[in-house]
Amino acid sequence: SIFLFPLIALFIWWSDNDIVGDIFKEEEMLFTKLPKEYLKLRPVELQAEIGISQMECIEKINQERIENAQILINTLNGFDKIKIPKLSSYAKQIFVSFPIQAKNRKRLQRELLGKGIDTSSGFIRACSRMDIFNEFRTHCPISEEIEQNILHLPVYPSLSKRDLLHISESIIRILKKEK
Repeated sequence: SIFLFPLIALFIWWSDNDIVGDIFKEEEMLFTKLPKEYLKLRPVELQAEIGISQMECIEKINQERIENAQILINTLNGFDKIKIPKLSSYAKQIFVSFPIQAKNRKRLQRELLGKGIDTSSGFIRACSRMDIFNEFRTHCPISEEIEQNILHLPVYPSLSKRDLLHISESIIRILKKEK
């Protein structure tokens, strides 16, 4: 329904619940609930055609994502209230999203949503806390900190430079208010 996203957005805005994050917790993952025969289904011809047509412009789309991420890197670099990714000179990152780490992620996410900026806390969990790895369980403070603090910013190709500057300026303004 067209009203579903605004309702979810309002719920996130006014509560401390992370509905999307909760959906993707290990024991709640959607794909584990699908019947196995669904996983064997092949795409219909129309879906295949759409996928093939997208492949023709994938390099352009990837380059636009990289450029958008570079704008965020340039504008957020050096701001000490967040951590941004460190890029490697020997690998190419295409940025499906732009992950940052912020101490008060939920509040930042709520305030960004109030400014029209849709973000995600993602679905990555610290393996050290997952039941499937019980026999290897140990305290992993870095991965646990990342799990709690990561926030994915949008970098999709349709965003303008003005949109990206709005995102970075909003983050800086919001976090400068913190003590």
